[in-house]
Amino acid sequence: MEGEFRGANRHTWTASGNLYHGFLRNSNGSITTFDVPKEAQTFPQAINTSGQVAGTVWDSAAVLHGFIGTVGGSYTVFNFPSGTQSASAHLNDAGQITGYYADRNFTAHGYLRDTNGTFTTLNEPGQVLANAINAAGNIVGVDGGKYSGRKDGFLRTPAGTSTKIEYPGASGITSSTIPEDINQSGVIMGRYQITTSSGGDTTWHGFIVTGVH
Repeated sequence: MEGEFRGANRHTWTASGNLYHGFLRNSNGSITTFDVPKEAQTFPQAINTSGQVAGTVWDSAAVLHGFIGTVGGSYTVFNFPSGTQSASAHLNDAGQITGYYADRNFTAHGYLRDTNGTFTTLNEPGQVLANAINAAGNIVGVDGGKYSGRKDGFLRTPAGTSTKIEYPGASGITSSTIPEDINQSGVIMGRYQITTSSGGDTTWHGFIVTGVH
């Protein structure tokens, strides 16, 4: 096999011509390579317990799309709003996908793609990055300033209501609370940074929080 495997996070490898392809490492250690049919490049980003894989693809016209499917089976390709420059995909066991898409101004918008194909942009303030979704459909992510300014976490329920997540003391203009994941019991983990006008603590710390509704 020509090419080079690159990173477990994206599950991709490059062949001659620097085109990206997907790969799946099976439980026995074997590697299965794959491409979404008719697409120029494949970037898988998430897998669930049913073996569904989600990610993004570039078509032959260099337009970015999302996809969900099963390696060795069929794939569904879905569209982001026109002008999307980059995107991410996180997947739960129900087959719901969340993540972000960035427009031509590289402003990030969170989204939810439901199992029936409905695509919803998340109505959170500022830059929105959806980082995880659990089996119940609860989404955690971050919103706030584009390049600087405070960034706060959020929990969005399946009903569409959102609750702010801010680590105690992380309320300064350049402080950040960033939820990274949520498990099936609703436990949220992430990282935070507290800064003040005089500098403060610029070190990143981890956190776990429960009971957010």
